[in-house]
Amino acid sequence: MGQILSKVSSDITSTNSVELIILGLDYKQFIKFKDFLKQYIGSIKAIYQRTFLEKRADIEVDVKGSAQSLSEELALQDFKEFKIAIIDFSENKLTLKVDKK
Repeated sequence: MGQILSKVSSDITSTNSVELIILGLDYKQFIKFKDFLKQYIGSIKAIYQRTFLEKRADIEVDVKGSAQSLSEELALQDFKEFKIAIIDFSENKLTLKVDKK
């Protein structure tokens, strides 16, 4: 039991908050993209939608790892549904240009 609690505690405390600015999707596509992130990006533990305005969405994600590791995971994979380009990167913020394939 102690090992399970230790593992859960470790998973919670080792996450980092990263702001994602997502450009290029209408609201319907954005909803699908959020579901896609939850399903296919294993390092993302939670998603919090902040704003959406004319093909620009701001979300915050809790990731296991760093903004850099998340950017690499997004950039290096070839996804069937979306084409993702990293436009801007900083310590805790990523700007993505996303197109539906």
